Amino acid sequence: MRRDPDTDAPNFWVFARDYLHAYMPRARRLSPRTVQAYRISLECLIGYLSESKAWTVRTSASTTSNGPT
Repeated sequence: MRRDPDTDAPNFWVFARDYLHAYMPRARRLSPRTVQAYRISLECLIGYLSESKAWTVRTSASTTSNGPT
């Protein structure tokens, strides 16, 4: 897993993007609609965690505050 250069922590956003855009459609051969459904579910989970203050969303310069793209 790629790491954040500032903290050396695993970079969740890069991992999530690679999982949604590379692994799922190519390795698992899932349809674009299935990948979209997973992305939407992940965005909903991140939104819930952010609102409940159970998780702080931090972004890097290459990501947006809405999570993976």
